[in-house]
Amino acid sequence: MSMLDSVWSLLAFLTTDARTSYPWPLCWGNALWAYVAFKQDAAKLKPASQPSAMFGIFGSFVLYTMPANFCANFVCFARTPSALTNTTIIPVHLACCFLIGWVPGCAAFLGMAIPYAVVDSLGVLDNATTGMNYMEEALALSGSPVLAILAGMAVNLGGGLLRHFAMRGYVVTLTLALALALALALALAPALALTLALALALALALALALALTLTRRARRPSTSACERPCSTPSPRARCTIGPRSSRAPATTSASVPRGSTRSCHGLPSR
Repeated sequence: MSMLDSVWSLLAFLTTDARTSYPWPLCWGNALWAYVAFKQDAAKLKPASQPSAMFGIFGSFVLYTMPANFCANFVCFARTPSALTNTTIIPVHLACCFLIGWVPGCAAFLGMAIPYAVVDSLGVLDNATTGMNYMEEALALSGSPVLAILAGMAVNLGGGLLRHFAMRGYVVTLTLALALALALALALAPALALTLALALALALALALALALTLTRRARRPSTSACERPCSTPSPRARCTIGPRSSRAPATTSASVPRGSTRSCHGLPSR
């Protein structure tokens, strides 16, 4: 086999073969990019708002790894997302979370320019092939070009919209919206009972992880500016004693006449 044939075989493996299967480079590349991108976006938040590791596992799966799968299947096809039923997607995601989160040097290596560009390119290719597959399937099922376009838009815009609102503090809102959408889908299609159970469990796990994170942040002792030790000593109070009448001569502290007033500079007033 010549080099040109090898190149064509590789391109076919990453593109046309993705119509009937999920090539492992796309699966692993997308999962690696997702958790690295999640960690990078989380690092931009304030320390008190950064998510915990538990939330990262669930949140990165919904917001980075498989948002296209969730949005297209829920919105356009009203069916159980294949990301929840596939036998390889969730284990690969968990493995990538473990590698990036707990293996020393893995996150730093994947965060470099060239490795990140490689996994990012595989994630983009996975997104493009998934979008074309859903567009073809939507057109074959319904014969409607509008649904086919909506399926492609759900794949390409769903993740960006979810991440936009989630990174700005609307995680609980997204969870409630997901539960409402699933309830409506269940009312329209009773066969989605499994979808409802799985998605609600995932939504509750997200909400629980967020609540645990906020509770842990709130319990940490905060040191305000007035409680911090100051190395510069405060100036000593300077007290002047004088009678109520401004015309009378000043007296010393040893002999303070009755009816005189004391004004202190440097002491806090009550």
